Amino acid sequence: MDGPSSRLGCPLIGLAWVLASWVFEEWRWMTLPFLADSLRWLVLELAGAQSAYVQPFNDHLRLVTPFLRLNISYKRFRRTSTAAMGALFPPKNVSNTLQDIVEPIAKMTAIVIEVNAMPMSQSALRLFLSQLYFKDKSPHIVILVSDWMRFSAEMDSMRHGGEVATPSIGAIYPSFPNCLKMNIYFACSITGGRELESFYREFVAALEADRHIIPTTHLAQSEAMDGERRLSPHDVYERDVKWIRECDALIAEVGVPSHGVGYEIAYALNARKPVLCIAHQERRVSKMITGNPEVEMKTYSTLEEAIAHARIFLDRL
Repeated sequence: MDGPSSRLGCPLIGLAWVLASWVFEEWRWMTLPFLADSLRWLVLELAGAQSAYVQPFNDHLRLVTPFLRLNISYKRFRRTSTAAMGALFPPKNVSNTLQDIVEPIAKMTAIVIEVNAMPMSQSALRLFLSQLYFKDKSPHIVILVSDWMRFSAEMDSMRHGGEVATPSIGAIYPSFPNCLKMNIYFACSITGGRELESFYREFVAALEADRHIIPTTHLAQSEAMDGERRLSPHDVYERDVKWIRECDALIAEVGVPSHGVGYEIAYALNARKPVLCIAHQERRVSKMITGNPEVEMKTYSTLEEAIAHARIFLDRL
């Protein structure tokens, strides 16, 4: 279970044959590096970061993109370490294009896996993988996932033969999860009840730590009621619907009944925004929410489980 496979193998061989048939025209060969580089960037852009994932198995780690399936045997591992993406790829040392990508994920923790040798050359891997998988030319690979601690623990358990919930196949972890910031409207109860206030605060803090923008972050704070009282109903309405129109997705905690949260969900759906509703597993939720096929409804037992639901939801967008 060690080695690469590529869905683009035959097409690329065909492309090489066509280009080789042009050998008698020198100018065409001179343009080949430019064409190859442009094709590579186009392929990587079309692939999309959300389509890649890593998955630990009993004897190897698998990295999958739309165009490459790479199995790396644990026997190849030399050592693993962690580092902030900003330390691995300092802004002053990368291109302007990469700077825009690295900046929002600079504080995220990546796992660097150093190996004796990769199953295929780094130059070949760079045809199918982003530059952010490689910090230098040494044999290694950089892995960035939302929950690096969980991924690292599961991979180490697999690698050293420890007990895991699924002994032969580990969980799937989206690789380079949505590197760019997303604008997430978090909806929660204000006047309907504040018994989940501490949950709101920690949940929003986790989303912000993932580099997302939360315009409603103040509603998760204990001062939310005082701040809202200073605004007229019309001002609150205009502000909130504007935020919903501008957001990339809406996440609502629906465990506490709220007229406002229900209205915000309906407004977001009408605006064709992705909607995730979460509630504690012991809370009763209206069937108008749980029965709506356009709403993704998830229950949780812990804060960590709620955060995981949100990350999976956002990684798919």
